[in-house]
Amino acid sequence: VRGGPRLPWRVELKPGRSASNLSMSILLLLSAQLASAQVFEVELQPEADAKVQWHEILDWANTSYGSELELQVGSENTALPDKRYRSYLRFDLSSLPETFTLERARLRLFTEIYTTIPATVVDLYRVADDSWAESTITWNDQPGPASAVWATTTVASLQETYWDFTANWDPAADVADDALSLLLRLEREDLEGFEINAIFNSREVS
Repeated sequence: VRGGPRLPWRVELKPGRSASNLSMSILLLLSAQLASAQVFEVELQPEADAKVQWHEILDWANTSYGSELELQVGSENTALPDKRYRSYLRFDLSSLPETFTLERARLRLFTEIYTTIPATVVDLYRVADDSWAESTITWNDQPGPASAVWATTTVASLQETYWDFTANWDPAADVADDALSLLLRLEREDLEGFEINAIFNSREVS
């Protein structure tokens, strides 16, 4: 609880898990001090998530897709019109103590669909601007990453995938404003001649 005793924590943040075991999540491990030192695992649900899309011909870039049942990361650079897909997640950190020792931080997603050739490699970034809204964010007004790549993972279908960003996250600023926003983007969006995609359930899946 904010303003309470400072504890050592281990935290895990996670997007929601559906009845069919399709999850998206962030995981953190924190330590904190009450009467004695304790370690806690915390699972947080996302308060917002959305994908944004760009199409070489169609006006996808001004359309919001925040209410859809999936998040998507990918690109299509073939003989057909080029396409791009990115996804955003935001987590409410107001339940965390103002100071703590971070032991581990991971994002966890359940991958529904992915492409295998070439491998679907997805980068995770921190986003400093938390003001984006799930119902209005579009490709044309998406906030940019505030950091270099935090973590990189090769995804596979029908299993949980993890991005470990422990080494790159200094949580002080995000805890101070009670929010952490993340961006998922394909490692090589401009790779010519390929269609590369990963699809994850969004928090709208019940």
